[in-house]
Amino acid sequence: MAEKQKKAVFGSLQPDVDPLLELNDLTAADFAPATSGEKEDFIQQRKSVSYLADAWRRLRKNVVAMVALGVIVLLVLFAFVGPMLVPYGYDQFNAGAENLYPWHYSLEAQQAYKEATSSQDPDEAVAAAEAEAAARGEELSSKDKALIRAQAKAGGGGRGIRLVASPDAFENAFYSASSEAQKAFGDGACYMEKYLNPVKHIEMQILCDKFGNVVCLGERECSVQRKNQKLIEESPSPAISEETRREMIRVAAKAARAVNYVSAGTIEFLYDLSGNFYFMEMNTRLQVEHPVTEMVTGVDLVQWQIRVAAGIELGFSQEDLQLRGHAIECRINAEDPAHDFRPSCGQIQFLHVPGGPGVRFETAVYPGYFVPPFYDSMIGKLVAYGDTRDQAIRKMKTALSELVIEGISHNAELQMELMEDPRFVDGTYTTGLMAQREKERNT
Repeated sequence: MAEKQKKAVFGSLQPDVDPLLELNDLTAADFAPATSGEKEDFIQQRKSVSYLADAWRRLRKNVVAMVALGVIVLLVLFAFVGPMLVPYGYDQFNAGAENLYPWHYSLEAQQAYKEATSSQDPDEAVAAAEAEAAARGEELSSKDKALIRAQAKAGGGGRGIRLVASPDAFENAFYSASSEAQKAFGDGACYMEKYLNPVKHIEMQILCDKFGNVVCLGERECSVQRKNQKLIEESPSPAISEETRREMIRVAAKAARAVNYVSAGTIEFLYDLSGNFYFMEMNTRLQVEHPVTEMVTGVDLVQWQIRVAAGIELGFSQEDLQLRGHAIECRINAEDPAHDFRPSCGQIQFLHVPGGPGVRFETAVYPGYFVPPFYDSMIGKLVAYGDTRDQAIRKMKTALSELVIEGISHNAELQMELMEDPRFVDGTYTTGLMAQREKERNT
């Protein structure tokens, strides 16, 4: 088939050439019958060109649409978010960042805390510290003296902690804690501290703004732990007196002011059975268990952490805060307590979440969600609030019985058992509760 005839019948392959204008150049020879193969070839050519043209047009439309959408989003952000930030300056999101350093590391945090809460002369403090260190070394030389533990300097989440039961065990405990800390935090430095047992784990929630305002939103008790990992948290603590609470609030606020801290944070203490409390560390962030504080204070901690970071002054004072009722949080973990807490992963086949007044379940899982094996085992936080602690426990037991997660193993049944443990019910439990329960099962 002649080239001119091809163009006339099928159209020019050049988009800027009109095939009708080329008809004047055709001759009789150009109209020789085309073979079926030639027709098929040219049909395929035209289809290819058509597909490419359509694809190009769609691409151009999508690019224009994406650019337009991006411009709209930017305009909305500048229109609504910008005015909130301009009065305070964008740099306020870094406000107080230089003061976080001492609290990032447990050792520096303890030193900062001592300096802030002690009226002792610095030189006297150094001498006292040296004397205390010598006394601790002397204690360690005898198996009948106080136990100590190796604690990671940059530790957190129960990592890098080893109990030193005797002088012979010191070297192995230290290097084991150091190795774990290096892998977890990139810092293998460790320090020694006296091992306290039995104790309760009590922490104070604080909020600080850049205007020097510091408020403490009461305490949380986090003594139900397994391998230094919290399982249950509640607020307020059933164990401490009002006088102890006021003193904890005073020293926590004083420590935060001493380093000009700005943000939400948690100052953690160990509380012994004699009523003494000891500073342990500070977390410069929101904790997993912050919902129980929100429930008893009515303060949205997430919102205020963001507002404080934006340079907004706190809208309430310490005198405005009152603890009302009682809240308990159970961590729901993807693990199998019946088989030594073996991690469980897989797809969630069915999920029923409890609800009702005073009950909330914070989670990211849903039916069909695949629980991966690579991260922390916690998949949800079940929180119950009541006017009294007894009511909060009853609500939690009801909520746990309503929680259904099929497809993986989880610890809801263990949490139900803990709600019924006499030591938890009467509030006398300590950080050794889980170890005690394990020992009781094996005897």
